[in-house]
Amino acid sequence: MTEYLFKAVLITSALGTLLALTVSALKPITRSRFSSAWHYYVWLIVLVVMVMPVRLSFEEKPPQSIARETVTDVTQETQQIATDSMAEMAPSFKYVPEGREEIISFDIVSKIWLFVTVLLFSSKVLGYAVFCAKVRKSSHLSSLPQLSLFTDKSIEVRKSGEIASPFIMGLFKPILLLPDIEMTKEQIINILSHEMTHFKRRDVLYKWFALTVKCIHWFNPFVYFITSQINIECEISCDMKVVENMTREEEIGYVNTVLSLVSVGNSRFVAFTSNMTSNRKVLKRRFEMIKNKFKVSKKTAVISIVLSVLLLSTTVFASGIVNGKLLETPEKETKDSTPISEEQQIPDVEVKDEEGTPLESEEAFIPVYPCDGELSRGFSSGDNDRPHVGIDIIAPKGTEVVSAISGTVVFAGYDTEKGYYVTVESGDIEITNAHLDSVCVSTGDVVSCGQVIGTVGTTGISTGPHLHFEVTKEGEYIDPEEFLN
Repeated sequence: MTEYLFKAVLITSALGTLLALTVSALKPITRSRFSSAWHYYVWLIVLVVMVMPVRLSFEEKPPQSIARETVTDVTQETQQIATDSMAEMAPSFKYVPEGREEIISFDIVSKIWLFVTVLLFSSKVLGYAVFCAKVRKSSHLSSLPQLSLFTDKSIEVRKSGEIASPFIMGLFKPILLLPDIEMTKEQIINILSHEMTHFKRRDVLYKWFALTVKCIHWFNPFVYFITSQINIECEISCDMKVVENMTREEEIGYVNTVLSLVSVGNSRFVAFTSNMTSNRKVLKRRFEMIKNKFKVSKKTAVISIVLSVLLLSTTVFASGIVNGKLLETPEKETKDSTPISEEQQIPDVEVKDEEGTPLESEEAFIPVYPCDGELSRGFSSGDNDRPHVGIDIIAPKGTEVVSAISGTVVFAGYDTEKGYYVTVESGDIEITNAHLDSVCVSTGDVVSCGQVIGTVGTTGISTGPHLHFEVTKEGEYIDPEEFLN
């Protein structure tokens, strides 16, 4: 499961990076035409793409033989579709076949990724909790009547001498933190206009989401660029919303309020909060945007929305295609796409009897009983109301199961009904061993008659430890007892 998640994260991380580069490349054009709010929320689209591993698949179903299509009814086809889907989600085998070292290595890398992700997020949340505790300890409640002019929500107001910039914090119980300094009525109104804009837009929730994505994609350097752009565009768009209907004199007063807070002292950025001040470079850009503010026409606003939808839909579609191609389990890929060669259908293997004497080629394909046990249920034809297309052999859990014939393993996997099962093919004969506890072969392996392929279990739909054994010839079920005898 961890490997699957990590593979999905790698794909969405790459697509998110491409989308971020596209947005950055368009910025020289969009900056002077689209609103600052558009530049703020377009990064939200990038974040959504990076945590939404959609899967789309347009693969055609491989052709089947005419004989199989004749005997396969609608119910069996539906069951097979469910089988393939559940096989992808089934737990891995207890046995690791040879040549899978690269999968083990990827498993280690995926676990490292998950460990670092949890560690980073936990440290950020813990640091935020410690900061909140310090703020409460170093601050005191304050009355701010002007707050009622902006919202009727219950917001706790606190003043602290430990901070230089006002900010909103808290998702469920918002707190407005103000520096413990003397402020004029104009400065208070400007501060409230700015911070209440953050509050109404739920910018704190946006920043929680951005930091979560940053922790998930910590290995991607572009995610740090994306989150930094979000922080910058957040303050710029907030400024532009505040000064939208201000006169030039009111704009100057707003800028002076920001400058007065900067002069009080340096303010460090705190995760999961809004912050009215910025560094010098960002402040210069914010003031230039205020000076050169412009109104966006309705036509341009519609174009910006269409472009946003186009960027999102195109990237999600691409993500679904890539995920559909790459997020497949090795067992399903081998079964569906790897053709079985003529040599594999009639394997050239040496088979020996119990005394170790090599058997002649004709004797080598004489079937053997799959396991030691007691026959509990026989074969019944498809004419019955509840046909049983195989035989059930009761045996203790862990009893060795051998291949009844020499041939090629065409499937070794999991099914909700059959549990772990192995299907071996030789020419027009196929045998299936179901409800196994463990499997010690993999799809594509060539096995000898009498070779151990797994152990008896009770996986899938089973009332107790037993082996369900099926035989098909030219696509039709036949009585396994007659075949074995």
